[in-house]
Amino acid sequence: HHLLYVYARNYESGGELWPVLFDRFVIMLITLAYFTAFQLITNKAWLQAVIILLTTPIILFKFHSICTKRYKEVCLEMPLDIAWRQPRAEIPPQMYIPSELRHQSIGWHPEQGKAWSGYGMPRWL
Repeated sequence: HHLLYVYARNYESGGELWPVLFDRFVIMLITLAYFTAFQLITNKAWLQAVIILLTTPIILFKFHSICTKRYKEVCLEMPLDIAWRQPRAEIPPQMYIPSELRHQSIGWHPEQGKAWSGYGMPRWL
């Protein structure tokens, strides 16, 4: 949630977030496979641990390479015939300023900082 709504605007990422999130997701799955295998080793389930250690990273690497080959170029580059037909984007600089900190702001809104509720984190650092 933090990657989607803080570092990139949720309505206009231009497809730049897909490669980052997908890479991290695959790394997380490989790490999960290693942790599962090491847990099986501590429980003396040697065969299952070896099967997970030998097959899962290879399958995930193959899946990652297929998806990267298929989608990464599409996400990073827009065809020129589509791009020249689109209107130019003019983004006001106030878009990145939180609503409470904007000039002539009314103040706090009940939905502000909703992403942080339940994490014990302050809404403004």
